[in-house]
Amino acid sequence: MAGKRDLRQALLEAACEMFAAQGYGRTSTAAIVRRSRSSNGNLFHYFGNRDGLLRAAAAHELAQRRAYIDPVLAACAAGAERLGVFAFLNAASGIAALGRLERYLTTVEDRTWLEAVMAAQADYNAAVLGANVSRERLGEPALAGHAFAGAILGALNAMIATPALPRDGAACRRIAEIALRLAGLAPEEQRVARRAIDRFTRSATWRERDQRFRAA
Repeated sequence: MAGKRDLRQALLEAACEMFAAQGYGRTSTAAIVRRSRSSNGNLFHYFGNRDGLLRAAAAHELAQRRAYIDPVLAACAAGAERLGVFAFLNAASGIAALGRLERYLTTVEDRTWLEAVMAAQADYNAAVLGANVSRERLGEPALAGHAFAGAILGALNAMIATPALPRDGAACRRIAEIALRLAGLAPEEQRVARRAIDRFTRSATWRERDQRFRAA
């Protein structure tokens, strides 16, 4: 018999797949239950209702990204160095998922799932920014978190609209630099962030992760 964690995980994975493929509005709880081979009772026990499942699924989607971002950040010095690598990895993971984002934007009219994922990402951004940028420069962390996420999403949308734009490490760097300026980093802090990105992209950690991004 599947354990509680396995049942919850199966529901989350099914919800993420179906929300991304056909949108939140067109995905019924019954369809998610069938895909996960679970039951309505389990779905409502773990998540309360469909909106609760949406929020949990968005958090689950973010957790997949944090699984590789957080350990890297922990190895960086706090402040501009950590923010540089954070911005770069967010840009890189976005480019790696560009095909999935393009399919979603071109086939799904309902943007509820994307909005939920972006809200979860913005909260994460706000926490990282708030811990590494002075409040005087950053302003309101929640607003900065959304602006940071919006800068990266805007760049990804531009890549979708203009397929000739490069989708390589240099593109990740340019997107990161735009996001960091929006975060309020001073010129010297931006230079520290760029040097941190340089070091990171020469590391074995990035070479290993870069292969995963290219295979995504």
